Amino acid sequence: MQYPQKLDTKLNCDSCSLSIGQKAHICVARALIKRSKIVVLDEATANLDLETDAQIQKCLRQHFNCTVLTIAHRINTIIDYDKILVLSCGRVEEFDTCKNLLKNDHSLFSKLVDETGQQNAEYLRSKALKVI
Repeated sequence: MQYPQKLDTKLNCDSCSLSIGQKAHICVARALIKRSKIVVLDEATANLDLETDAQIQKCLRQHFNCTVLTIAHRINTIIDYDKILVLSCGRVEEFDTCKNLLKNDHSLFSKLVDETGQQNAEYLRSKALKVI
């Protein structure tokens, strides 16, 4: 199938033959090419395999010199972000750096990290501590 509007092709159409993952790739490519100053991602890699997810996350960190707002349920995708905003029932519960939130064992974010399992929680905490 050809897309005469190329990167400007609307992707929300039901007749579009692209998978959800392919649509995510195009959206990230658009933001990169257009040098967007603010990029909002809503579970952008949720429908992708782990390898593709890792590639997109790497691209976001290396090539996007902008503000990135990410709605995420997978903590590993945001553990090295500058700031974390934790919502519960639509209300702001916490807002701080990963390091500061993880220093407090009683913080909601710290509890969410712990819920990922002991081995993954240790990995996430070590990754967060490496952030400058």
